[in-house]
Amino acid sequence: MSDKNKIYLAALLHDIGKFWQRASEPYEKDGDNLSENTRQLIQYICPKDVKQQFGYYHVLWTSEFFEKYKQKFPEELRATASSQRNDDNTANLAAYHHYPSTELQAIVALADHWSSGSDRLNEENMEEDTSLTNFRETPLRHIFDMINTSFKESEDPRYAEDNHYV
Repeated sequence: MSDKNKIYLAALLHDIGKFWQRASEPYEKDGDNLSENTRQLIQYICPKDVKQQFGYYHVLWTSEFFEKYKQKFPEELRATASSQRNDDNTANLAAYHHYPSTELQAIVALADHWSSGSDRLNEENMEEDTSLTNFRETPLRHIFDMINTSFKESEDPRYAEDNHYV
């Protein structure tokens, strides 16, 4: 599979962990609902906030998704036990989108930043994401919420001057 197609697939699946995290049992500090392989990745895929607390836990569930369903993916897309952080398989491209270590991972990270403007307007909001339960109260918003199909000015903050008009 070409790098371009791996990026497409990783960008599509990079936040699959948000759905799985919200559907699973509450996250426990000991990570009982995650595999040992996934729990060991926290320091590599979850960035720290200003208080040195790990954040963006959904990437753990993204990684777990690829781990649990790896037999469903072609071999070239899955991470293996010997995979390193800088391996650009699709699982790593998706899971490392908040803490990229390669150019291809950074492309997925950039796409995530562009598409998540409505979720987190700046990095200061990361502090809010470090809560182990706050994610359940934060609605998932889609980039299409930011598109205004009319040319009229609106008082709605979603239609600020930096939004796109079609």
